[in-house]
Amino acid sequence: MKYAILVVSIGAASSVWAAPDLTECRFTQPPQVIEGISATKNQMDRLGEIVRSYVEDMNRSLACLEVKEAALGADITAEDKALIDAVYNQGVEQIQVIAQGYNDQAEVFNYKDRLPQSEGGLDVIKKPGSNKRSE
Repeated sequence: MKYAILVVSIGAASSVWAAPDLTECRFTQPPQVIEGISATKNQMDRLGEIVRSYVEDMNRSLACLEVKEAALGADITAEDKALIDAVYNQGVEQIQVIAQGYNDQAEVFNYKDRLPQSEGGLDVIKKPGSNKRSE
């Protein structure tokens, strides 16, 4: 197992902490979420596939971190636990941000398709039979 060594020196005292090797648990590069207002159906469908694949990859990375932590067993140090927890929580947050961004843009896309269109863009929605200004 490879270890990254961090040496902390305070005055005459020093301690060495060998962090666990988490390179096998690398996170996937997050996808770029496109804007639903200007996206085509094909683009949104493809983005949905990409986001689902990304979430699956990230879940495998999170499971890998759990395996690394379990492998350390009772010998896990507070520093190792804190590092694994921090990386894990960052992964969960990253998944949530990407998934929420996609969901928000999918909602914009779906709403956009329900609005009436004109040559000049989105029409103002008017009440039926109401062409007068409010008095």
